[in-house]
Amino acid sequence: MSDTTNIKISDAVPIGKLQPTDMLPVARVGSPAPYNATMQEVATFITQLASQEAPMMSAVEGKAGVAEQYARADHQHPSDGTRAPIESPQFKGHPTAPTMEPSDSSDAIATTAFVHELAQSGTLRTQTPGIDDNSELVATTEYVQNQGSTQPPMMDGTPTAGVSQRFSRGDHTHPVDLSRAAKSDIPVAATTLPPADGAASAGVGLTFARADHRHPHDDTLYPITNPAGYQTANQVQLTLQAYAYRDSPVFLGNPTAPQPLLTDSSASLATTSFVRTGTKTADTPPTGQIGEYLFSQVLQSAPVPLTNNQAVNITQITLSAGDWGVSGNVGFAFTGGGATMLSCGINTVSAQIPTGGTPINMLQLGGNVTIPATNLPIPATRILLAAPAIIYLVATATFTGSGTVYGTMNARRVR
Repeated sequence: MSDTTNIKISDAVPIGKLQPTDMLPVARVGSPAPYNATMQEVATFITQLASQEAPMMSAVEGKAGVAEQYARADHQHPSDGTRAPIESPQFKGHPTAPTMEPSDSSDAIATTAFVHELAQSGTLRTQTPGIDDNSELVATTEYVQNQGSTQPPMMDGTPTAGVSQRFSRGDHTHPVDLSRAAKSDIPVAATTLPPADGAASAGVGLTFARADHRHPHDDTLYPITNPAGYQTANQVQLTLQAYAYRDSPVFLGNPTAPQPLLTDSSASLATTSFVRTGTKTADTPPTGQIGEYLFSQVLQSAPVPLTNNQAVNITQITLSAGDWGVSGNVGFAFTGGGATMLSCGINTVSAQIPTGGTPINMLQLGGNVTIPATNLPIPATRILLAAPAIIYLVATATFTGSGTVYGTMNARRVR
């Protein structure tokens, strides 16, 4: 040791790799002589200087630091929860980004200012594109929703991947294939013998008849007249002759039918009693039935004024199509004079006296005697109508002074 005590460290020449037992002079405060420590002791001391604190993740700017401890080689920095990862970041709060030029068409982030400027420039598509638009225009939510198919799903039984660009809506329903029977609806073969009751019926059974089934003989339908127990063709023919066809039957003898109600007006068979029996109550036949009765009246206390030699309508009745008998009665009254000619009638033309020879009835009274007042009955006349029509009670007079007219008109359906 005495040979190396005065050697300067700067003059030492390395003779090989340092060993744990190599000596290293260490100056100690308060001691005039250095302390010779081994390399193992120095390494142990340096290890004690390693920081025992976890490294920080600070959002402040980087700096060299003043700590006298060093960081271990296997230390790990914690994740900074205040920062978003570069890959698929999820921002919070109010993130911002530089606003690109309206002409930019890259992967740069589009800020709200960029969108507004683009809309003002007229290059942003603000309307919903057509349903078949396949360009790079902006797709609105309405456009996306319109891609849902509006056609009902098909039921063709043939699976296929399809080529439609529309998507199926989440609440779509496939139709039931009515061309196929459900497995639960397939009938099974019956195990009971078929009946022989002679009454036709569609049946309600859920089983089917086997192809080789046989119905029993119903001996109650026809008498057994031969040893084999069957009727001959002639016997069957004679039996059928006693029945009428359902289509256009021809009855013989004295066929009868149930008696319909007198108010019946349907396709039911009418018996002779129904036709010949009159009503036994004080009722009115319904509209459209034989005997239907209509009546119209103008009282003498509220007459229709007359103009000399001009026909007027006293009253009117609307008749439906049919065969009718119509009659009437007309009263004339004059003040300050009288009439020399009176005419009245029943006509299908308004305010017109029917002419002679027409099927519409009329009555005329005239002469040299002045008539102060009178009533003229109009006998029943037949009126055939193919469609509804208005029937008028008409009158006219040749007179002096003032005149009025009144009367009644009756109509009854003959058939």
